[in-house]
Amino acid sequence: MAPLARRAAKKLNKRLSKIKAVEDDKAIHKARIAGKKLRYLMEPFDQYSVECKKTIARLKRLQDILGVIHDLNLIRKDISRCSKKEKNHSLAPGFLKLARLANSRRDVFWKRWRQCQKWGQVLYLDSRPAPQSFEGGDTSSGRGRFRGNDSPAGSPWSETRGE
Repeated sequence: MAPLARRAAKKLNKRLSKIKAVEDDKAIHKARIAGKKLRYLMEPFDQYSVECKKTIARLKRLQDILGVIHDLNLIRKDISRCSKKEKNHSLAPGFLKLARLANSRRDVFWKRWRQCQKWGQVLYLDSRPAPQSFEGGDTSSGRGRFRGNDSPAGSPWSETRGE
C-alpha cells in the first residue's frame, strides 16, 4: 500500500505544481482527480491512524477548493457563450451580474488555494522522515512541510476555517 500511496502523492504534488493561474482549468481538474485517487487509496486505513484521518480531511478540503474553482471557470465560460449568443440585449445586465458573481467567488477560492500553497506541500509521503512541526524550513528539501496534525490553527488545512 505504501508504494502505491507514495506514487499517488508524488503524482498529486506534480499536478499541483502545474497550477500557475486561476485559468489553468485543465491543470486544476487533473490535480483534483489525482487528489481524489489518493484519498480513495487512503480511506480504508483512516481508522488506524489519526494522521491518515487528517490527511484525508486535507485531501477533501483540497478537492473542494479545486472543484469550486473548476466549476466557476466552467460557469464563466457558459455565461460568456450565452451572452454572445443572446440576441436580446435586455439580458446583458443579468449576464454581467452573473459574471461578476462568478469572478468574485472564484477569487475567494483562488485565495484559499494560494494559502494552501503557501503552507507547503499537501502531503509528505516520501522516504525522508517527516518533521514534527512546521518551522518555515527549506521546502525544496522536504523540511518544513506539514504532515498530519502539524497544520497550525488558522491555516487553510486546519479544521476551523472562516468563510
